[in-house]
Amino acid sequence: MKSRTAFAAGLVGVSLLAGCNNDRQTDSNNDTSSFEQTIAQQAGEIQGLKDGQSKLEAAAGSLGTTLTQGAAELEHAQTIITEMQAQLAAKPDGDPEAIKALQATLTQLQNDLAAKPAGDPKAVEALQDALAEVQAKLAAKPDGDPVALKALQDTLAEVQAKLAVKPDGDPVAIKALQDTLVEVQAKLAAKPDGDPVAIKALQDTLAEVQAKLAAKPDGDPAAVKALQDALAQVQKDLAAKPSGDPEAIKTIQATLAQLQKELAAKPAGDPATLKNILSRLTEIEMALRNPDQSDMALTQFVDPMIGTGQVPPTDTGSTEDLLGGFTTPSANAPFGMIAWGPDTPAVPGTWSPPGYHYPQASITGFSLTHLSGVGCPSGGAIPIMPQIDAKEGTIPFSHNDEVARAGYYSVKMSNAIRTELTSTVRSGLGRFTYPEGKPALLKIKASTNYTGSSSTIAVSEADRTVSGYATGGGFCGSGKSYKIYFYATLDRAFTAVQSGNSVTLAFPAPSPSAPVKALMKVAISYVSIANAKANLEAEGGPLTFEQAREQADAAWNKRLNAIQVDGGTKDEKTKFYTAMYHAFLAPSVFSDVNGEYISFNDAGTTKKAPEGHVQYTTFSSWDTYRSLAPLQALLAPDDVGDMMQSLVFDADDCGGTFPMWAEGNTSSSIMPGDGASIIVAQSNAFGAAGFDRQKARKIMLDTAFGRATKCRTTTNLPGLAGYIELGYLAKGGGEYQATSTNMEYASTDFAVSRYASGIAATDPQIVAGAAADEPKTLLKRSGNWANLFNPNWRSVAGQPYPQLQPRNKDGTWTAYTPSSNGDVDYREGNAEQYTFMVPHDIRGMLAKLVIDTDKDKGTEKDGIARLDEFTKNLNGGWSYQPARLWIGNEPGFLTPWLYNWTSQPYKTQALVRRIVDEQFTVSPSGLPGNDDEGAMSGVYIWGALGLYPEIPAVPGFAINSPIFPEARIKLGSGKIVTIAADKTPLKYIQKLTVNGAAHDSPWIDFDKLSSGARLEFRLSDKPSCWGSNPPAALLPPSFAPDGTQTPRLKPEKECALN
Repeated sequence: MKSRTAFAAGLVGVSLLAGCNNDRQTDSNNDTSSFEQTIAQQAGEIQGLKDGQSKLEAAAGSLGTTLTQGAAELEHAQTIITEMQAQLAAKPDGDPEAIKALQATLTQLQNDLAAKPAGDPKAVEALQDALAEVQAKLAAKPDGDPVALKALQDTLAEVQAKLAVKPDGDPVAIKALQDTLVEVQAKLAAKPDGDPVAIKALQDTLAEVQAKLAAKPDGDPAAVKALQDALAQVQKDLAAKPSGDPEAIKTIQATLAQLQKELAAKPAGDPATLKNILSRLTEIEMALRNPDQSDMALTQFVDPMIGTGQVPPTDTGSTEDLLGGFTTPSANAPFGMIAWGPDTPAVPGTWSPPGYHYPQASITGFSLTHLSGVGCPSGGAIPIMPQIDAKEGTIPFSHNDEVARAGYYSVKMSNAIRTELTSTVRSGLGRFTYPEGKPALLKIKASTNYTGSSSTIAVSEADRTVSGYATGGGFCGSGKSYKIYFYATLDRAFTAVQSGNSVTLAFPAPSPSAPVKALMKVAISYVSIANAKANLEAEGGPLTFEQAREQADAAWNKRLNAIQVDGGTKDEKTKFYTAMYHAFLAPSVFSDVNGEYISFNDAGTTKKAPEGHVQYTTFSSWDTYRSLAPLQALLAPDDVGDMMQSLVFDADDCGGTFPMWAEGNTSSSIMPGDGASIIVAQSNAFGAAGFDRQKARKIMLDTAFGRATKCRTTTNLPGLAGYIELGYLAKGGGEYQATSTNMEYASTDFAVSRYASGIAATDPQIVAGAAADEPKTLLKRSGNWANLFNPNWRSVAGQPYPQLQPRNKDGTWTAYTPSSNGDVDYREGNAEQYTFMVPHDIRGMLAKLVIDTDKDKGTEKDGIARLDEFTKNLNGGWSYQPARLWIGNEPGFLTPWLYNWTSQPYKTQALVRRIVDEQFTVSPSGLPGNDDEGAMSGVYIWGALGLYPEIPAVPGFAINSPIFPEARIKLGSGKIVTIAADKTPLKYIQKLTVNGAAHDSPWIDFDKLSSGARLEFRLSDKPSCWGSNPPAALLPPSFAPDGTQTPRLKPEKECALN
């Protein structure tokens, strides 16, 4: 049995290889013609049987091709060939009876093919005709050619002999082949070009191969045989239904055929042969990859209203106001410069920055710029308001008359005017439909939300244009400003009345009873009116409103298809794709279509982005480095490369250090630390391409060691000198919220150390002498978080356990301070919330929480108990005591995944599921905090997928259970990572396989996914021990400051499911 199967596999390998060398075209008629030509050629070859062994061997291969292309039942064909061999062996010298038996066999094969045609009917008919011709030619010479028949018999015997050479296999080689087949399975699952049913069968077959090889990895003959049988089945599936891209299928068939041929020659693990097989398997992935295929209609699931309302009350029952999500329903393109949308009055009685607020029921205007999810006044450039009375100011509306979609916004206000907005990257189109018999007015004001802004406005009735500029900036106390220019055209005549920095246009009605419809096209620029005009002419100018709307929808749909999910509820898909939408709003384009932009220096000189590249702004660094930056780098590495290069250019212009919170060409220190350096390090770790890494390295190190301190007038790390001297940020040492910011400094030190260690320096001054050790110095400094944990905490009145606490310059400790009034010691948080913020050394942090170090040193129980108490509530705000998780603010983002560094990762699975189910909804109040340019949305995306980039600048993920039955992540490289889960929405992981191999760790390195992979989760409603004690090589990383890994903490009991 083994010999027969192995021979059949080898014969099929030869046959498919021969069949795929015909260079068939994609047209089906060409396929048939080529096939018929092949059959004719084979008939000619069989005619030459009497010429000797070489032609006989070639004919055997060609006959195999015919059988493979036409036979639906390949196993039956294999049995027939084996019978041929037996008959030839019985009568080696050409006995007429043997020939007669062969004729009968071929007749039976012909009948079988007629009964079950496997492919194109014309091709099968040609095959039947060819076999009939073979029979006729054999009948013409019934006595045979003894020499030729003996050669055929010897050839078949030689095949069997080769199979028997190494029946027990080579364990190392077989293991290598097993690993490769796992990878092949994942790559085939990534959206192949062929028929889904055939490809699914192929995937199932490879899964079975893997299981059999894993069962007997030491080269058992049965495992080798199973591999050969499975590869034959793969070819059968592909040949039976090659209904996708013929060229791709042909390549797969050729590759697999060659693999079978090589396995048949040396089936048990010849290292050289298997090495060649490994390289050939990559051809399969290349044939199947098609990054532009099968886009789904996903903008239907985007609801820009999510996050425009107030955040729900805390779940602790406290009265703390968590403010709003602060998102906007404006019409944007992905990463767009323009964001044309409605503005409302502020929400009374709370902090409410200018923009759109869902609880309000009136509109103050439709301005061209908005930032999404931020808590400082911004945007509001060039508000435009359609009116029927010039005295109208704020106009009421109902949400029932409002529509918001990706790239489109519409509202009918109480004055019966319908406003519709859409946009390109740098321009917008507004369509205004006025009620019949009413005046049709359009007020345009050259202003922004920047207090005291200067402006100009000019109008030309003859050209139907309005242009000018307004002054923006001052974001979050930056103290700096810039000009924003605009140029607009109208599609109909108007008369204009100008007053100060505003102009009101009046459109005459076509008739007394006809409504007026006016179309405005407008573009902006940060450089000049001329550039704004050029932006309009290049983008929105040539388009109709509907064309622009369709273009915006298509652009968003393309971005959303970077991750495709199947299954789940409508609400889950709406939450997911709205989060994806928010994730692609910023950073925003800053350069014009000609590449010009204003630099980050005080003079605001005009610079030009390199050809083919774009300059960006709007970097909400402190907010986005944790969740959003890795996501964007994975999905859009080229765009993110330009974003990182933008930061490099900004640093060059503004003083040698990155801007902290970049808006326009201004930098605000509203949030502490050097978040921009972490963004660059994160983006690099997760795939960003095409930026000056060496230059970025120098900027990071110069900042970290105080050689560069300011971007324009903003000091990035004001407490750095004391931090370096003391090993911690002291209270009153230059940073306002020193205790929490100490944790930010330590995180930055770690991220920059990782980045700088992996990027070669080009400046000889950097690599000379002690400077070469700067990355190691930063790694050591990354342990400074521990210097704010008082080892003598028991002596501090009221302190219940080890915890992050303020410390004075002289090394003494303040009174116990679990929280602080006025945001003094902890930036938007409290002691317990920041205690857990040590993403790079989580086990080190948990070890610090041990209460009785004499008895329990190196154990995890106290840390787990603290987490259990801390996560009883999910969105507790900062003032409530005892402190609770505040998932609505950035320092809490990493906390849900901390259990993965203990023996109880099932608690992370439960906690993350609670968060994505309870804290994110589809209502305007559907976010647990400010979205901060997509940072909060990033948490939902990762939580829904089952992965989270926990450690800054370390390419890998903490794992939780996914919510969708399947998600396909299209990496920027074109590779596909498929995440599949059975029994969703159950939340507890029972088993995880990666490319078919068991993965018993709650952490996975990105390297295992970056070439394409398939993760399969088996879920249950009961906790399990999965991932509770991973192998040492798979232990989630925890980086001690000396460069070692902090060891696993000892559990009270292994696999404690309490």
